[in-house]
Amino acid sequence: MTYDDYLQNITRPIIILDKLHQVVTISKEFLGIFPKIMKGENIYIFEEDYPIIRKLVESNEGYIRFRWAEHTYNAEISFISVGKKNRPIARCIVLTDITDIINILEETTLKNMLLHSSNQKINEQNDELKKTIEVEQKDALIRAQALLLRNIHDTLGHSLTMIGALFSLAINALPNEAASLEKLHEARRLIGISIADLESAGDFESGSFVSFLYKFKKSMASIGIQVILTIRGLEQESQKYMYIDLMRICLEASTNAIKHGKATMIRIVYIIKKDEINLTIHDNGRAGSTSIKNGHGLVGMDERVNNLFGDFMYGFVYDGSFLIDVIAPIITK
Repeated sequence: MTYDDYLQNITRPIIILDKLHQVVTISKEFLGIFPKIMKGENIYIFEEDYPIIRKLVESNEGYIRFRWAEHTYNAEISFISVGKKNRPIARCIVLTDITDIINILEETTLKNMLLHSSNQKINEQNDELKKTIEVEQKDALIRAQALLLRNIHDTLGHSLTMIGALFSLAINALPNEAASLEKLHEARRLIGISIADLESAGDFESGSFVSFLYKFKKSMASIGIQVILTIRGLEQESQKYMYIDLMRICLEASTNAIKHGKATMIRIVYIIKKDEINLTIHDNGRAGSTSIKNGHGLVGMDERVNNLFGDFMYGFVYDGSFLIDVIAPIITK
């Protein structure tokens, strides 16, 4: 098989040089990036037009990242060797366009900064609250701080750990463009959920879970996740104590749907009756396994349901999606 025959099976940009740096063969995809290079010529004569050429020719085997014509490429350099001593007779350079991956990395980094900024604003508001509070309100302040700090702790501890792991996986898989994009998109969606969580963290005094659901729907739409809301009944003042636990159940269930089931749509039904509420969360994810692990946030959700003295049911539906159903009494005394 000749080098030209070999190129017929490869769709990525590729060039092969002999040990004298003559262009042995070059794919049409490579010519699309460096159109002046000609087969049979010494590669160095094109260095004036393409300064990156020298770096590609003189580097050892491995990967090199470079930017050219507003695109970022990952160059995989390898030697073609013969004989018992593996004498190199040719250099093979294969390019992968990773521009989209780099752009998502930059965008995700920016959103991560917004996440930290949101947390900083909450802390600043908390400091301001401490300065203006009256002595007789100290007990109420301590309770509010405890709720706020727990919410911040849960959000940052869970979300940032996952995002850090996803960044590491994406960076390690950069030569594999599809895998990197998948991990970065997942990280971006988790950051979106975390920002929505932190934006609502300082609003728990309103006690309106319905208000949170509409804000959550808007936040999820900004990261490409459709939330379909069905709300029946009217909230009562006596339900304010349920807000934090219902909000955390909703956020944890949504995080699991995106992380474990790759969901793109979440249906939330919230029914308010005279003496109880019913919260159902159903995603369109497709689980890779039908086994249910406690590590999938179910322990935390169960704790929240116990706080409400409610009942908690969950499981996979026949099509691989996941359903969570919570029923809790409205305690008025």
